[in-house]
Amino acid sequence: MSLSKQGTDTIDFANSKAVKLLNTALLKADYGIHFWEFPRREFMPTHSWTRRLYTCYKRPATGFKNR
Repeated sequence: MSLSKQGTDTIDFANSKAVKLLNTALLKADYGIHFWEFPRREFMPTHSWTRRLYTCYKRPATGFKNR
């Protein structure tokens, strides 16, 4: 954890170790999972992930019909 420019606690999401620790803590707190090993290959650079998410968000949904 570090301090943001606004003086609040934050996590460096570009740091894969920090993201892994956050995910581990969330699994413990929310689901009671006390051990989960994330394979290293499951993590990708943050910029690629956010770019993919943005691309999916901007693309219209297909395959849905109004009922």
